[in-house]
Amino acid sequence: SEQAEISYGTFKNCVSLEEINLADTIKTISSYAFSGCTSLDKAIIGTGIKILNPSTFYGCKSLNQINLPQEITTIEGGAFERCSALREVTIPNKITKIASSTFANCGSLVSIFLPRNISTIESYAFEYCTSLTELVLPDSLKSIGNYRCFRGCSALRSLTIPSSVTTLGSGLFDGCVGLSNI
Repeated sequence: SEQAEISYGTFKNCVSLEEINLADTIKTISSYAFSGCTSLDKAIIGTGIKILNPSTFYGCKSLNQINLPQEITTIEGGAFERCSALREVTIPNKITKIASSTFANCGSLVSIFLPRNISTIESYAFEYCTSLTELVLPDSLKSIGNYRCFRGCSALRSLTIPSSVTTLGSGLFDGCVGLSNI
């Protein structure tokens, strides 16, 4: 059967688009599908989506509410990069990796709930999340970024690094001026 798809850049720079509610029949959202939709403030993703491709919502600076179904298995790099109004995200339980730049420059992000399955957080994943104050990393985590994963997270006060972590990349906490408890 034919699968419904939102192709590469389909709604890119649709600056008046305010809300999307994707049907469960949509199976693919391609890269940059909604990037630059600067008025988009609410996105409900249907249960048919398994992968959020790179930069799906890049630069959606008004996006503050995202509903990610538990069926999602992969969130690719830059998916929410520069979504500066995004305040809270719950990562679906099947996700095992936070890809490079996934939440970079999400300056309003206060809390993120990571599932117990996360094993890797890649470079720049939370770079310049200037409102993030605390992050509890799951015991399944093995590797934290090759480079600058939390750079510029100036409000970050507390971070728990589990004993399961075997790799810490360089410059991870560069500019985390408020970090007082690890």
